[in-house]
Amino acid sequence: VGTRSDIPSDTLQQCESDAYPVCPNALAPDNLTPSECECADRSSIRLGGVVHGITTDSFWDFIFAPAEQAAADFGVELEFDRLEPQDDEETLHLKMAFKILSLCQSGVDGIFVSVPSLRVEEAVLKCLELDVPVVTINSGFDFSKNATVASGGEKTSLAHHIGMLEYNAGYGGGERLIRAGATKLICVDHAPGVSVTFERCEGIKQSIIDANEKGAGLTYLGKVDVPKDSAATYKVLVEERVGEGGDWDGYGFLLCGVSQLNSFLRVKEDHPKAVAGSFDVSNEMYDAFLSGDILFGIDQQPYLQGYAPVALLTQIAHTKQTLLNHAIETGPSFVTSPPGPEQQACEGNIFEVCPTTPFEDMNNVGMGLQITGMVLFAVQALLSLFLMGWTYWYRQRSVVRMSQPEFLVLIAFGCLVMSLSIPPLAVEGAYRYVQDPYTGELTDEPDPSIAGADAACMAAPWLVGMGFVIVFSALFAKIWRVKMIYDGAVRFRRETVHARDVGLIMAVTFSVEVALLLAWQLVSPLRWERTVTSTDENGYPTESIGSCTADGAVPFIIPLLVFKALCLLYALYLCYITRNVPSDLAEGKWISFSVLSMFQTLVVGVPILVIVDEDNNAFFFVRVVVVFLICAAVTTLIFGPKVYKLHVSVVGRRKNFTAVSRISRRVSSSLRRASCLRHVDNLSNGISQSEFGDALGETMGGGGGGRRPTLERGNSNPFGSFRTDGSNSARASVLRNGSASNRRLVCTECRKKFPPHEMSRVNSVDAGPIGTQEDRFCKKVSFAEGNNDRPQSLGRLSRSSVLEDSDSAAGLGSSTEDQDPLHSSQENMEILKTSGIVSMTMGKLSSNAGEDSWISDDDDDSDEKEEAFADETPPEAETTAVGRNCEEESAPATAAESESAAP
Repeated sequence: VGTRSDIPSDTLQQCESDAYPVCPNALAPDNLTPSECECADRSSIRLGGVVHGITTDSFWDFIFAPAEQAAADFGVELEFDRLEPQDDEETLHLKMAFKILSLCQSGVDGIFVSVPSLRVEEAVLKCLELDVPVVTINSGFDFSKNATVASGGEKTSLAHHIGMLEYNAGYGGGERLIRAGATKLICVDHAPGVSVTFERCEGIKQSIIDANEKGAGLTYLGKVDVPKDSAATYKVLVEERVGEGGDWDGYGFLLCGVSQLNSFLRVKEDHPKAVAGSFDVSNEMYDAFLSGDILFGIDQQPYLQGYAPVALLTQIAHTKQTLLNHAIETGPSFVTSPPGPEQQACEGNIFEVCPTTPFEDMNNVGMGLQITGMVLFAVQALLSLFLMGWTYWYRQRSVVRMSQPEFLVLIAFGCLVMSLSIPPLAVEGAYRYVQDPYTGELTDEPDPSIAGADAACMAAPWLVGMGFVIVFSALFAKIWRVKMIYDGAVRFRRETVHARDVGLIMAVTFSVEVALLLAWQLVSPLRWERTVTSTDENGYPTESIGSCTADGAVPFIIPLLVFKALCLLYALYLCYITRNVPSDLAEGKWISFSVLSMFQTLVVGVPILVIVDEDNNAFFFVRVVVVFLICAAVTTLIFGPKVYKLHVSVVGRRKNFTAVSRISRRVSSSLRRASCLRHVDNLSNGISQSEFGDALGETMGGGGGGRRPTLERGNSNPFGSFRTDGSNSARASVLRNGSASNRRLVCTECRKKFPPHEMSRVNSVDAGPIGTQEDRFCKKVSFAEGNNDRPQSLGRLSRSSVLEDSDSAAGLGSSTEDQDPLHSSQENMEILKTSGIVSMTMGKLSSNAGEDSWISDDDDDSDEKEEAFADETPPEAETTAVGRNCEEESAPATAAESESAAP
C-alpha cells in the first residue's frame, strides 16, 4: 500500500494515468492489465473534524450524520466528536482549538473545521504549518480565503471552504422581507459572538441601506441576542426591542437559525401581523409555511456541508488533487413551500443510506475438506462393493468358504453403510428463518432449505450406528463361533453352531442400537442451528457458526458410546481367550486386530471431537477420518489376507506345485500313519524284528506290491480293520491280533483333542487286541507313566513351503523303501523340516480322520485331484470335527481316568 506524501512526480503521473486504483482493485482502467501504480488502501486514511455545533443544536444533526456516512462510503477512519454545551462561547471555542491541535499533531491525513472565532483561527494555522490539509465548513469563509503560512519555502493555504456565504444569505433574506411589506426589520441572533450570525445580520442591515438609498424609507432596529433554551426570555427580549404592543403590523424578523422557531411562534400568537423568515429548514418549518407563520426558509444544505469535506479530504490524501474553486457554495436556497412527503421523509432521516450488508463469515466447511471427505467416501464405498462381489464370485473356494461368505458380505456391507454417513456430514445450511436483507434480522418465516440440513443431522448417527452394528455383529458372531467350538474341544464335547445362534447375536446388538437411536430421534433429535458470534456497528452479523445441536442429545449420545465400547471390550476379551486357535480355522488374529482398531479409533477420536467441537473444519475432518479409518481397517484386515492367499501367493508358482504334490501327499500319509504306532516294545508272538518290519512296512505302504491300507469309514475303532488284499492278510493279521499287553499306542485323534504344547503328555492306555472295543481311549499321562521323550507333533504341509523348495523335496519319494518305516518317517520329518516343506504347526482339522486332511486345501483349479481331495470335507463338518472320534468312540473306563482326561 503506497503513501502519497513522498511519491515522485513520475510515479504520480503513472497513478493518474491508471486512475489511482483503490485496493483491493489493482488493475488499470481497462480492468484487465495490472496497474503500475500501487493501489491505495483507504482504510489507512485517517481524517478529523471539529465544529462549533453542540449536542443540543438540532441543525448540526444534518452535518454529523452525513459526515459519518461519507466515511463509511469511502472506507476511511473519521474522528468527529460533538461538543457539549459550555457556559459561554469563549470556553467552547477554546475547547475547539485544543481538539484541532491534538488531531493535527497526531498525524491525521486531513481535517475539516468551522471557524467561529480568532482562537480557532490560530489552531488552524498551526495545522497548516504541520502540512495537514484543512477544509473549512459552515463558517470562516473570509479567513479560509485569505489564510496562508510559509511551509517548506512555499505558502500554504486552506484547501476549500464548503458552505453558504452568510453575508449574501442575510442580504437576500432582508430583500424578501422588504418585498413582503416589512418596514421595520430586526435580526434575531441565537448565537451571539459567532461570526456566522454576525455576518447574517450584517447582510440584512446592508439590504436595508441599499433599499433606503432607493427611497424605501425602511428602519433597521438592529440585532437582538436571545437564549437558545428559554422561550419566555426569548419573548421578553424581542418585545423589549420592538417597544410596543399590538399586532406588529409592518414588523419583519429574520431568525438566524431554525432552533428559534418554536419560541418565535409563541411571540407570533400575541402579534399575528408580524412577518418572519428563517435560516435553515425543518419539518416544523414546513408546517409553519402552510400556516403562514413563516414566509421562507434559507436552506444552506447542511447535508453537503457534512458529506463533501470527507469526500474532498479523502481525494486529497489519495491523489493530492484539489478543486480550482476555493469556495464551494451550498446556499442560499430560499424555500417557501414544503417539498413532497417522500422528500420530507428523506430529509427527516438525513437521507439515510441503507448500510451495506457486510460479508458474513459462516464458518462453513472448506471446499477442500469437503472434496477430501467425498474422495474418502468414494474409495471406501467402491472397496466395499468390490469385496462383496469378490466374495460372491469366489464363494466356492475353500479360502472364502472357511470364512463363511455370508459373514464376509455382512462385514463389507456394514462398512459401506458406515461410509454413507460421510456425505451428510458435509450438508450445511443458513438460518432456520429467513433473514431480512436490509436489517439483517431474522423474520418469522421458516427457511424451507433447512429441512434438508435437519435430515442430514440425524442421518449421520443412524448410518454410523447401523453400519457399526452390522460390522460388529458379523465379527462378534465369528469370534463367538470360535469360542463355542474351542470350549467344546477343551471339554471333549461336540459343539454345533447353528445359524440361529449367530442371528440371535446380531438381533440383540441391532435391537439395542435401534432402540437408542429411535428414542433419540423421537425425544430430542438433532436440528441445524446457526448462531451469530459477532456483529458490526449496524447490527449486521459478520460471523456465525452452524452445527447440529439438540438440548437433550447428551443423554442419548453417552449410552450409544458406552454400548459400543462395552461391545468392543467384550469382543476383545473373546479374542484373547481364543488366541491359541489356529488362524486358518478361526481368523482369530485378524478379527482381533479389526476389533482392536475399532476400539482404538473410538477411544482416540471421541476426545478429539470434543476438543474441536467449535471449529467446523476440524470437527468435520475428524469425523470423516474416524469413519474412514474404522471401515478401511476392518475391510483391510479381514479381506486382505484372503485376497493375498487366493491371488498373490499362487501367482507364478503353479508349475512347481504339480511336481511335488504327490510327494507331499505320500510323505504326509506316511508320517500320519507311522504315528499311530509310536512305540512297540515287545512282540509276545515272537515275530522277528525283520518280519515285523516287513509287516509294518507293508501296512504303512512302504513296500510290497499290495494295496495301501486305509481306515474303513464308519468303523468305530480309530485303529480298526485294515483293508488289504489276500496276499498280505497274514502279515496284516499279525498287527491286528497281536497280544502284547504292554504295547503303548498314541491315538492320532488325541492330537486333535489336546493343545500342541500338551501332546508330550498324551498316550494311549495299555490295550487289548486292537480288534476289540474294550478299554480303548486316549488320556494325558505324566512322563513317569509313559515314554519320557517328547513326541514329535505332526506337521502341516503348507503350500508356500512346498512351492518354495520343491527341489529339496524331490528326492523324498524313495526314502521310505528298504528302511524301517518308523525310522524312515522320522527321518523324512527331519528332512522336511530342514527343507521347509513341513510347517511345524498344527494344521487344519478335518472331520474325516482317515483322509489325507493334512494336505493344503487352498489349491487352485490346476490340480483337479488336489482340489477334489481338499473339498471332501464340507464346511459344517469342519466346525464340529475337533475331538469327535476319540470322544464318541472312546470313553474313560474309570472315574480316575476320566478325571485325568480333563484339560
